[in-house]
Amino acid sequence: SQIPSRVSGTAVALESVAPASVSPNSSNVPVVHFAMATNQPDIVLKSLRFDQTGTLKDADIKAIKLYLDNGDESFNGVTDILLSSSQLKGDVCEFKLEQPIISRVQSFFVTVDISASIVGTVSFLFNEESFGTTDIVGVTGQYPFSSAPVNISAATVPAPALASRPDIPSGEHGIGEGAPEKPSVKPNEEAVPPERDDIM
Repeated sequence: SQIPSRVSGTAVALESVAPASVSPNSSNVPVVHFAMATNQPDIVLKSLRFDQTGTLKDADIKAIKLYLDNGDESFNGVTDILLSSSQLKGDVCEFKLEQPIISRVQSFFVTVDISASIVGTVSFLFNEESFGTTDIVGVTGQYPFSSAPVNISAATVPAPALASRPDIPSGEHGIGEGAPEKPSVKPNEEAVPPERDDIM
């Protein structure tokens, strides 16, 4: 969304990249993808806090991780940079950070590690107090934001490994040198079943 002139110019755009379902004991399942940028100097993301609104309990989620995208605009647990790992406490996750926010749009991913032998759903809720930065005015975004629920069940397809970057368009009071490219999700290749003769 365009940054209004009355705010300082730190903005976030969030999108859900959650797969519809995953198996128990899955790791690095991407749930939320967000992009941040600012036109103010010396802005630092100090904390990130959000609620878990699905049916899983704290102990059902082994870890929640925050990654900084390496620049290819898709999630990869090997090549992206792990900034922090946390756990739920009373259905709340919080990261303590020292991440600079700059004029160039940076992408981040929130992922989860699921415990074994559990079923239920995972979903994250962000509000206007979720992003704690050194910008005293706050972070402009469309709140509240809730990710699509991830269903954890025994018979599911694997989680996709790729996700796109949210778009923060620039305008009169926008950020960066121009509007970033629109998000593009690279589809996973589907397995083609081998040909066989029909059974008479």
